[in-house]
Amino acid sequence: MATGFVAGGIATGSLKGALVGAFTAGAFHGVGTHFQGLGKLTSGLKAAKALAHGVVGGISSVLNGGKFGHGFASAGISQAMGGTIDGISDKAGRIVASAVVGGTVSEITGGKFANGAVTGAFSRAFNEEVHPKSNRPTFSSNDERLSGLVKSANEHSVNGNYDGLLPEGADGNISLTVDPTVKAKMSPLSLNVIGINPDMLSDSLGVQTWALGHELSHIGDLYTMYSTPNKSALMGPVELKASEIKAYNWSHNNVNNFISGFRNQINFKQQTMSQISCYRNSGAACGH
Repeated sequence: MATGFVAGGIATGSLKGALVGAFTAGAFHGVGTHFQGLGKLTSGLKAAKALAHGVVGGISSVLNGGKFGHGFASAGISQAMGGTIDGISDKAGRIVASAVVGGTVSEITGGKFANGAVTGAFSRAFNEEVHPKSNRPTFSSNDERLSGLVKSANEHSVNGNYDGLLPEGADGNISLTVDPTVKAKMSPLSLNVIGINPDMLSDSLGVQTWALGHELSHIGDLYTMYSTPNKSALMGPVELKASEIKAYNWSHNNVNNFISGFRNQINFKQQTMSQISCYRNSGAACGH
C-alpha cells in the first residue's frame, strides 16, 4: 500500500524500509479484511486475529533486520488491547496509543522501542482505522406476519450477530416487507428495504434471521459502491459475483449463531459451500 511505503520509508530512511512498510501495511489490512468478513468475533476468533497480527509483525521485524519474537509480541499485544484503545475518541490518538503499546512491549522483550512502536502503529492504522466500525441494524415492519422476525432479528442485532455487515455511516434502519415479486427468498429492494417472498415465511425464525444477514451483506456492498468515486451504484457481473461470495462466506461462518441442531447446521453449511463454489467457478449467477 502506498501509505505504508511512504511511512516505512520515513521511519527507516531507506528503500528497503519503504518496501517492508508497503508489505506490512498490506498484510495487516488483509488480516483485518478477513476477520471483518466473519461477522461477530468469538473469543477464539479474537485470539486468532491477535495471533495473525503477531505473525505479520514478526515477519515485518525479520525483514527489517530484527527478531521475529519482538515484532510478534508488539503487533499481537497491540491488537489484543484494541478494545481498550477503541475508547480513545480520535484516530490519531488511537494510532499513537497502539504505537506506545507496541514500543513498550518490544522494549520489555529486549527489542527496540522505535521498532515496536512502528509495528504497533501499523497494526492499528492499516487494520481497525481503515475498516468500517460495526453499525448494528434496527429492523421494523408494518406487516404483522413479520412481527416475530422483526423481534428475533433485533435481538440478534443487539447481540452483535450482524456486526461488520453495514459500514459506519450507513442508515441501519431496515424495513422488512412481504413481496411476492421477489424471485429469491429474500432480496434488498433498496438500501433500507428487504423484500421477503411469502414462501420464506414457512421457514423457521432461525433460518429467516440468518438469511437477513446475507442480504445485509449485499446492502453493505451497495453502500460501499455508492461511496466510491467513479463507481456506479448498480452492480455489474463482477461486483455481483464478489458480493455473493462474500455474503455466502458470512452465511457459512455464522450458521451456528442462528440455527440450532447439529444436522441442520451441517446441512446449511454444505448448502452455502456449494453456493460459494458455484460463484467461484462460474461467471453466471447461481440459484439461491
